[in-house]
Amino acid sequence: MFYSIIHTNKCLKSGESVDLFDKLEILSDSAKYDVACTSSGTDRASGGEGIGNAAACGICHTFSADGRCVTLLKVLMTNRCVYDCKYCVNRVSNDVRRATFTPRELAELTINFYRRNYIEGLFLSSAVVGSPDYTCERMIETLRILREEYRFGGYIHAKAIPGADNALITRLGMLADRMSVNIELPSNSGLQLLAPDKTKESILRPMGLITNKIKESSAELVKYKHAPRFASGGQSTQLIVGATPDSDYKIMSLSAALYKKYELKRVFYSAYIPVVENPLLPAKTTEPPLLREHRLYQADWLLRFYGFDANELLDEKHPFLNPYVDPKCNWALNHMELFPLEINRATREELLRIPGVGVKSVQRILTARRVSAELRGSQKARRGAQTRPIFHNLQGQISGGAQRESRQSFKLAYFRAVPVASAECAGRAAEPVRQYDNKRGCSTMSARSDVIYVYDGSFEGLLTAVFESFESRELPCSIVAEDEFVPTLFSSKTVDTDPQKADRVRRGLKKTGTDVWNAVRLGYLTCLEDRGTLINDFVHMAMHYGAGVLRMLADGTVSRLTKAVRALKQESHKYAGFVRFSISEDNTLTAVIEPKNSVLPLLAPHFCDRYPNESFLIYDKTHSQALVWHNREKTVIHLDGFEQPRAGDEELYFRALWKHFYDTVAIEARYNPRCRMSFMPKRYWNQLPEMDENNSIDAARQIKRIGA
Repeated sequence: MFYSIIHTNKCLKSGESVDLFDKLEILSDSAKYDVACTSSGTDRASGGEGIGNAAACGICHTFSADGRCVTLLKVLMTNRCVYDCKYCVNRVSNDVRRATFTPRELAELTINFYRRNYIEGLFLSSAVVGSPDYTCERMIETLRILREEYRFGGYIHAKAIPGADNALITRLGMLADRMSVNIELPSNSGLQLLAPDKTKESILRPMGLITNKIKESSAELVKYKHAPRFASGGQSTQLIVGATPDSDYKIMSLSAALYKKYELKRVFYSAYIPVVENPLLPAKTTEPPLLREHRLYQADWLLRFYGFDANELLDEKHPFLNPYVDPKCNWALNHMELFPLEINRATREELLRIPGVGVKSVQRILTARRVSAELRGSQKARRGAQTRPIFHNLQGQISGGAQRESRQSFKLAYFRAVPVASAECAGRAAEPVRQYDNKRGCSTMSARSDVIYVYDGSFEGLLTAVFESFESRELPCSIVAEDEFVPTLFSSKTVDTDPQKADRVRRGLKKTGTDVWNAVRLGYLTCLEDRGTLINDFVHMAMHYGAGVLRMLADGTVSRLTKAVRALKQESHKYAGFVRFSISEDNTLTAVIEPKNSVLPLLAPHFCDRYPNESFLIYDKTHSQALVWHNREKTVIHLDGFEQPRAGDEELYFRALWKHFYDTVAIEARYNPRCRMSFMPKRYWNQLPEMDENNSIDAARQIKRIGA
């Protein structure tokens, strides 16, 4: 496979030889201005066959120097184009280097990148070479090789070619997860001026076809469970912002119409970056309208999730979004007559229009309002208390004649959705109970004893120590693993692991709720030094308060544990993308990571499903653990020291290819290293080949010549 993809052809411009590095550079550079969605919108397990899966949320595998997520191998099939669009760098009249991938060449490149966990899938577009039908056929052949020969189950986003036959577009949609047809220019006049070879009808016709095919596929899936799916991730499009004088009002009106008529998943907005000289276009020295692009995305979000209409945000008198204020806040400032808003009586639609309040916060308010009203009603009947309305103004302040306890109750419910009726009630829930509860038969937060519990470091050992705490009716001052125990002035007590006692604790926690059990299970995997003590305290509280303990975020024990678990999940999600496999000569995949938390148990389901027929090892250098997957059997073992096998020529070649692609896709006009650092901190860089400056192109080309 290695040397089969080292293919050369002749560059159309000068006759120079074009190897795979040149092709990747030319065709990824031509495609980098296309906006690709990082979330697939569809879930698909591997099913134990082939390679790859798809997650609806998507996984970020790296971030370029401009802070953009790099998830997909985003390339053109070819940049040889018969059209002469004035804004396009690949137009037929432009004197640029040309290259073309063969279908098998691109398919094998995708598989090799995917096996090393460099990418989540393929984003395939193309210039129109020969004719729309011929171009579409080559794209179909690439996807056919991936799906049928390699049994590739990863994510594929394919661009439909305007003007191609309906049968070809249908076939393309059956192979892809998501399809898109780029409108590019928001007005017909702009299209005629800058893209005379394209027509409005040639663009909208495939969009309508894709919409109808998606509906037909959904209807068939209702009747037949295993019916083939057409573009299960939906359809999207892209609009260029700033290439023409079209206003934001026209762009948003078009987007609203597209969402309504074609049921698009996303409309992407791409700030025009001048790359060509033309009197009809902005000069090359013009700064791209990045802030305008950002405001359009914010307004688009309001259309999709907040119930706004384009005419509410903009009109003919005010055709452009305010660059200094986000669109929602700007709308509120123009409608001051609607505020202050009574939160206790406002509808969901009204709550969604409060600046600074998102969809999740609105749902929390509604939940808290419903539950708290019930509890307040019971307390009114018991105490005869009276409460008055609570108002929310634009400054985010709560005002009105509400009683102090009702104000406090609302704040707790607003931020945490805690079903409490008063500050007095909330205070009792937050304070630890310092006595033995005879009715429930459990010790809650009694006074701590001067003893340290020492367990063997296993999860069952920790649960046994928790059982011992209940049985002894005491809270030890600390629970530590034996390899972390340091003798102190306090006495110590060694707790021998007992599977039966551990199982009793496990069954007791599961009775309180799955979420409580998961908090304990995941808390054990965190990097907290005192996690044993923390988990023991949490279990005592859980046995007393039940599932509601997770809503007691004012308590230090619950707060620390939930934050640690959240950090664990975030780190695990990042490593799902940042793991980089090296393929040894025996075809085994190996990777080394250095996480803060013990993330291997959380990574195991993802990678075992992603590579069901592979053999791989992920070594956790921090915790001396290794996840081993071999012959469809998963094992997490203790491993003291591991050295990756020396990278062979093929491995070094693909590392250099990946770094070359990574460097190419970054857009210089969007350069933002601080943004990249926030999404991908430097502690992840050690094991990333794209950050290794030793991945030289010249060395890789030398490897190619030797292998050839």
